[in-house]
Amino acid sequence: MKRTRFTINPRSRVTGPSRFLSLGVLAIAAILVAGSLQTAEPETVQPIRFKVISPSITISLTEDGAIAAIQANRFEGAIRGVTRWDGCHVEGKTTAQELPGGGVQFTRGIRDAQNHFGRVIERFTPTPDSVRWEVEMTGEGEYWTTPIITQLACPNSKDLLWWTAWSDPERRGEAWRDPLELRPFVACSWHYGNAAQISPVGGDFVAIPLATVVSLVQDGGFSLVLSPEDVLLNMTVAASASGDIRFSRTNHRLGGGKTVHFAMDLVGHEADWRGGLRWMAARYPAFFDPPNPKADAMAGCGAYSGDERPIDAAKFTRMAFRISWKLSDDFPYMGMFIPPVKNADERWTRSCGEPAPTGKGDTISCRQMNDYGRWMRQH
Repeated sequence: MKRTRFTINPRSRVTGPSRFLSLGVLAIAAILVAGSLQTAEPETVQPIRFKVISPSITISLTEDGAIAAIQANRFEGAIRGVTRWDGCHVEGKTTAQELPGGGVQFTRGIRDAQNHFGRVIERFTPTPDSVRWEVEMTGEGEYWTTPIITQLACPNSKDLLWWTAWSDPERRGEAWRDPLELRPFVACSWHYGNAAQISPVGGDFVAIPLATVVSLVQDGGFSLVLSPEDVLLNMTVAASASGDIRFSRTNHRLGGGKTVHFAMDLVGHEADWRGGLRWMAARYPAFFDPPNPKADAMAGCGAYSGDERPIDAAKFTRMAFRISWKLSDDFPYMGMFIPPVKNADERWTRSCGEPAPTGKGDTISCRQMNDYGRWMRQH
């Protein structure tokens, strides 16, 4: 994928309520996600207190530190966002502090039903091409754990499309669906990576931790990009038909004076799934660019199969198919991969250590293997 590099004016700032009163229409829609910070009823309107501005995106925040609106290029919407510790309530008052360079920091205490306590610091900082969103919590007392959830709520979701790096956007897996397409919001969830199961099945897989939301009508969009440098022990990505997107991190040890830290970026871009991924690849090149340049010659999707029937070459090309890792069950026995034969047509009995693939018999020849390899390379 070719990446576009560009330079952006790094000037950025945070402004008080007077600058944002002209956008009162967004303030009316600035309602916290249900259960987000648990300091108010879900339908309570929260006043806009801060804006964090970068050249690509502007984030409007309430006095409690919840995202209330996002403006990104041509995109503008009452997008709401929060990071919360599941089952915890805010204890005491959330304090806000403006930071040098245009950022703002929020500090709060949280406590769960078992009386576990933690001190949370949440920071929004402008960069030349994003707003950096950092969350850290220092837990006190005995060790405990609970899901750490970053959630976006997108009103008017019927007018929006979204994308993440899913293996199957419908998470069914019985057929191939193009993973590089924006999709309407529906209720579905995926695991990130393969921590939950070594071989994900049923399309249950997200390969890259990001979510992109776009409006084709406004011709603009934004992405929430989670840092791949963070320790993500286990995480799910979920969406709802009403426009919620939720990243739920689990299995992190809290308490004992230990601090857990997560970093994310909100990035504005065009109305295309490529925008956030392009930014992420440029920001974290070590996770995308292999040190060996020859890897680009073979980069693409692949399969491990012994089935030798012709495949739909055009369809596999659309899937970025590049490598067929041939199932090596053609040998007569382990250690003798091609037996002594008089010519290319002499056949031998396969070991059949694996069940014989459909369309393939119990015997094989050098010519048959060569013909298969030649056909695959030509196509």
